[in-house]
Amino acid sequence: MLLLSAQAGRDQSGFTDSILAAATRAIDAGRPWQASRLLAPLTRTASKPAVRLAAARAAVEWQGWESVERLLEGEPWLDQLDRGAGRALLGRALVERGRAAAAVIQTSRAVALATPENRGERLVVHARALDRLDQLDSAAAVYRAAALDLPVLKDWLRLRAAGVTADSAERGSLLASLTSPAARGRIKWTEALARSRAGDWQGAADRYATLGARLAAVRLRLSGGGLEARASGRQELVGLLGSDATPADAADAIALFDQQFVSKTAAEELRIARRAAVINQLDRAARGFAAARSLWTDRDRFTYATMLARLNRGSEAVALFDGVTTEALKGDAAYQQARMMVRTGQPGSVVRALERVWTRFPRDSEPAASALFLAADLLADRGRDDSARIFFGQAALRYPGTAFGRRGGFQAALIAYLDNDYPAAAAEFDRIAAKPADPEAVGALYWAGRAHAQAGDTAAAALRWRQVTTRGRDTYYAWRAAERLGTAFRRFEPGPASGTPSGEPEALARVRLLRRFGLNVEARFELDAYAAAAGAAPESLTATATALAASEWHGRAMRVAERAIERGAGLDRSIAMLLYPLPYEFLLRSEALRSGLDPMLAAGVIRQESLFDPEARSVADARGLMQVVPSVGAELARRAALPEWDPVLLYQPDVNLDFGIAHLADALERLRWPERALAAYNAGLDRVSRWQSIRGVDQDPEIFVERIPFTETRDYVRKVLRNVAMYHALYPKAGS
Repeated sequence: MLLLSAQAGRDQSGFTDSILAAATRAIDAGRPWQASRLLAPLTRTASKPAVRLAAARAAVEWQGWESVERLLEGEPWLDQLDRGAGRALLGRALVERGRAAAAVIQTSRAVALATPENRGERLVVHARALDRLDQLDSAAAVYRAAALDLPVLKDWLRLRAAGVTADSAERGSLLASLTSPAARGRIKWTEALARSRAGDWQGAADRYATLGARLAAVRLRLSGGGLEARASGRQELVGLLGSDATPADAADAIALFDQQFVSKTAAEELRIARRAAVINQLDRAARGFAAARSLWTDRDRFTYATMLARLNRGSEAVALFDGVTTEALKGDAAYQQARMMVRTGQPGSVVRALERVWTRFPRDSEPAASALFLAADLLADRGRDDSARIFFGQAALRYPGTAFGRRGGFQAALIAYLDNDYPAAAAEFDRIAAKPADPEAVGALYWAGRAHAQAGDTAAAALRWRQVTTRGRDTYYAWRAAERLGTAFRRFEPGPASGTPSGEPEALARVRLLRRFGLNVEARFELDAYAAAAGAAPESLTATATALAASEWHGRAMRVAERAIERGAGLDRSIAMLLYPLPYEFLLRSEALRSGLDPMLAAGVIRQESLFDPEARSVADARGLMQVVPSVGAELARRAALPEWDPVLLYQPDVNLDFGIAHLADALERLRWPERALAAYNAGLDRVSRWQSIRGVDQDPEIFVERIPFTETRDYVRKVLRNVAMYHALYPKAGS
């Protein structure tokens, strides 16, 4: 029995060692979440310290700070394994979770146990903990010590030290020692920060104001000044709600106003409401307008009604729209009232309401054209394309200068095509195509080719498709035209795109290290400075873009490559691969092939969604490469029976690709066509299901694309399919 027990122990130990080895390989391969999944069953039991430490290391890589804390806090062996590595990991997690006091205890001990190889990193985390705890003198001393251990980061660490140094002479000495342009560019900002940390509110506010950071200046005056300063700050805050403020600054100004001043005048509420409406803060705009009723203009009444309509408070909105008396707004008010009926009214009554808009306000081109187009759309949804064609045509005839007028002409011609009236469709599409400035011209030229082909004039069709490949090169329509002609959409010579840089530039190596230590703000400044230093010459811009791509900053590389093209660089293979990169190729291909999806379709989606930025986050909280929202991520995690779920995992390429590709593949399996699957990925499955009632959309994928009612979704589908075509041209073997 003893022999059997010993053997079982050795077997278990060998199993654990093999799991640890596999987890280490996963981390090294850039798949830390896979390491966490491998180790999860072992950590649920009374696991070995080595297992918990490895699991914590994996969680740090995917920023699972709560997991790190759960794995390590209170463990008795933290000082004994790997010279306090557990202390260091736990300290970092506590810093990131805002538990500065607890973090200082852990990071102090981690520094005491450090080796020369890891002392610099541990000092940085310790300094950050002291900084968060407002132990400024200590933080400054540790930042300076870290700068000695990490000479490649010395300027940024000295800049941090200066930011928490109250003594102006000592601070000046630190700032004078900076040599890198990127760090020196932050000296004035650091001076303002240091004054605010030292309690010199007025001095800091003055410096922020000089730098153009008006909101930061106002915040300091409000928090550190007396009654006179608060009154002045209040006036400045009102000024920050003007039209020149960025949406982000306006949102921050509104939040600060609400925080600092519970009681507001009607004029202040109106100012807030107007700006909140512009930046789509619907609830805040509605509250502000309601509080400022006595000061309304007719424009305010109209805007408030629009906000209420979007908040599904229709009965209140109707009464307000009825009260609009300004002639210039009456047409818009009537149109908005009719739009509200789309959700609640009978289709026939909605069309009649829309008809009253263009008959009562025929000279008000925007609402009249919008009403004609919406009425046509509603009729098309009901299968009444005969009437829809009339209304689309009227929008084009009466209001050719409006966006809905131009699109109306296109849709009218498309219905003629669906009616098999190919000569009429060809003539109408040709008329649109004859106006090069018309945004619909290239698309109309392509469809004119299709109409001529159906009418039997193949020569006229081929001529138009060749013109599309020239006039609309690298567009969705050029790809479609090339397919019709049987020619390559894009042809790139085989072979390597460009020489690989001999080594990572020092600035980008510095960025990598800054991010590793959690100094993400400094990393962004370093990247900004590196991209700006490329200058204006196409060759320099291309070299900078190539270096950025090699360091996996693909979104920034694309933007710099676009600047190179604007400055005259040709779209050769090397530039094209910067604009259409294929990072995470192994992950992308393996996940796509596992789901039965074309890898290049997934790549096309990622380029459109995030520019291959794994940390991308939208205003709707969609995250990562494929912009997966946390609710979808949670549902997919539940289906996959993941051992734990944290929305931060959506920033991990392997997790995001797994979930995003599964979501896209599910839509493709249900809807069969990539066009429909892409529309569902953008607008939702329910909407695409409703669109199936529109005539022609179930017969031809190209017709489906053209009849998508939402402009954003229609453009999204076309851009992604263009991306896919470019990827197939650039990476012919990658899609196999």
